[in-house]
Amino acid sequence: MNKTQLKRYAKLLAKTGINVKKGQWVIVQADLDQPEFVEMVVEELYRAGAG
Repeated sequence: MNKTQLKRYAKLLAKTGINVKKGQWVIVQADLDQPEFVEMVVEELYRAGAG
Protein backbone atom coordinates (compact mmCIF):
# COMPACT_ATOMS: atom_id res chain seq x y z
CA MET A 1 0.00 0.00 0.00
CA ASN A 2 1.16 3.51 -0.67
CA LYS A 3 1.05 6.36 1.87
CA THR A 4 -2.25 7.75 0.63
CA GLN A 5 -3.97 4.39 0.97
CA LEU A 6 -2.52 3.91 4.46
CA LYS A 7 -3.82 7.32 5.55
CA ARG A 8 -7.29 6.51 4.21
CA TYR A 9 -7.25 3.17 6.00
CA ALA A 10 -6.14 4.83 9.27
CA LYS A 11 -9.02 7.30 8.97
CA LEU A 12 -11.47 4.47 8.27
CA LEU A 13 -10.26 2.60 11.35
CA ALA A 14 -10.59 5.64 13.60
CA LYS A 15 -14.01 6.78 12.44
CA THR A 16 -15.79 3.58 11.42
CA GLY A 17 -13.94 0.59 12.85
CA ILE A 18 -13.19 1.97 16.31
CA ASN A 19 -15.96 4.61 16.24
CA VAL A 20 -14.15 7.04 18.53
CA LYS A 21 -16.25 9.63 20.33
CA LYS A 22 -15.03 13.01 21.56
CA GLY A 23 -13.11 12.65 24.83
CA GLN A 24 -13.02 8.84 24.65
CA TRP A 25 -9.82 7.16 25.79
CA VAL A 26 -8.20 4.75 23.36
CA ILE A 27 -5.28 2.45 24.09
CA VAL A 28 -3.28 1.48 21.03
CA GLN A 29 -1.34 -1.76 21.26
CA ALA A 30 0.64 -2.60 18.16
CA ASP A 31 3.78 -4.26 16.94
CA LEU A 32 6.29 -1.67 15.85
CA ASP A 33 7.16 -3.25 12.54
CA GLN A 34 4.95 -0.56 10.90
CA PRO A 35 5.59 2.56 13.03
CA GLU A 36 4.51 4.95 10.29
CA PHE A 37 1.07 3.34 10.05
CA VAL A 38 0.67 3.24 13.84
CA GLU A 39 1.46 6.97 13.92
CA MET A 40 -1.15 7.62 11.21
CA VAL A 41 -3.79 5.72 13.18
CA VAL A 42 -2.97 7.63 16.37
CA GLU A 43 -3.17 10.96 14.53
CA GLU A 44 -6.60 10.03 13.14
CA LEU A 45 -7.79 8.94 16.58
CA TYR A 46 -6.85 12.36 17.99
CA ARG A 47 -8.57 14.09 15.05
CA ALA A 48 -11.68 12.03 15.76
CA GLY A 49 -11.71 13.31 19.34
CA ALA A 50 -9.87 10.68 21.36
CA GLY A 51 -8.51 12.01 24.64
